[in-house]
Amino acid sequence: MTQFLDIHVAGDAERRQAHENCHDVWSLGLSLADHVARRENSALHRRARWIVGCIEGRVVAALASHPLRFLLHGRSFPGIGIASVHTLEQYRGQGIAQRLIRWIESLEQHEGARISALFCDIEPRYYERLGYTLCPSHFGTAKTDGAGSPQAGWRLVAAAAGEEFSQRVPRLAEIYTSDHGRRTLAIDRTAEYWLHLAARLPQAEHFWLVEPGGQKCSYVCLTTAEGQLIIQDHAVRGGDAACREALLRSVISLARERGVAQVGGWLPATPPVEGLFAISPRRTELSMVKALDLALSFDPAAIAAADWWQEVDHV
Repeated sequence: MTQFLDIHVAGDAERRQAHENCHDVWSLGLSLADHVARRENSALHRRARWIVGCIEGRVVAALASHPLRFLLHGRSFPGIGIASVHTLEQYRGQGIAQRLIRWIESLEQHEGARISALFCDIEPRYYERLGYTLCPSHFGTAKTDGAGSPQAGWRLVAAAAGEEFSQRVPRLAEIYTSDHGRRTLAIDRTAEYWLHLAARLPQAEHFWLVEPGGQKCSYVCLTTAEGQLIIQDHAVRGGDAACREALLRSVISLARERGVAQVGGWLPATPPVEGLFAISPRRTELSMVKALDLALSFDPAAIAAADWWQEVDHV
C-alpha cells in the first residue's frame, strides 16, 4: 500500500461515516439511514471509542474499543473489547484492519488496559496471528415440546414492574459474582456496567428464581427473537448445579407456556446444561482473548472459563 493511512480517534462525522461503511455487513435489513441512526443511538456503540483509518480524508476502515473489566484468577484488570472491525471492500487485503487493531491496543495499553477480548465472525486464524487465543464458544438450544417439567417448589418470578433497575443491581451483582466471579476468567461487572447492560437491552425481561425456602437464588435476562426465547444473561448463587437446573427448566417451561417453540443462548458445554440443551459450537461471535500486559497469561483453565461468558456482554 503506497497511500498514507491516517489512524486516529474518530470525530462525530467520521464515526457516522464508519457506520455507513459497515451497512453492507451489519444492516439487520434496515435502510442506510435507519442503520446509521440505530448505531448512533445504541447504548453499546455510544459507550465505545471509535478508531478510524483514513486515506486522503476518507474513512476506509474503523473499529470500536469498548471499555471492559476482567477477572483473572480472582484479580480485576482493566481491559477492552474490540468490535465492529470493518474495511471498505476495495481496501481489503492490505493489512489496514490489523494496523488499526495494533494502534488501538497500543493506545489502550498506554492508558492502562491489560486484557483485550473480541468476538470473531471470521476465520479465527486472522486474529490468532495478532496474538489472540480462541476460547470455547458454545450455543445451546432446547425444544420446548420435549423438555422436562419445572422442578416442584421452584418459582420463576418476574422482576417488579415499578422497581428501578438500579435497585436490583446489588442483588444481581451478588449472585453474578458468586457464580461467574469464582471462575478463572470472567467479565468483571461494575455498578456502572450493570446500568449500561440494562440500557443496551431495554426490552429485555428480567426474572428471579425463588427456591423452595423463599430466597431469590438466581436471575435470568430474556429477549425474544424470531420465535425463540433467548437467554441473554443468567447466574445462580454460588454456581449451584441444582439451582441452575431449576432455573433452566423454569425458563423452558415459561417458553412452552407462551407457545414459543425453542429456547436458546450462549450456554457452556457442561452439566447440568448439557442435560437440557443441545450444545453446539458457535459459528460466529467466537470468544477470543489477548494479554496486553506481558506479565499476564491465560492458562487452559482461564481459556476454558470463557465458555461461561454471557451473550449480554458481547460487544
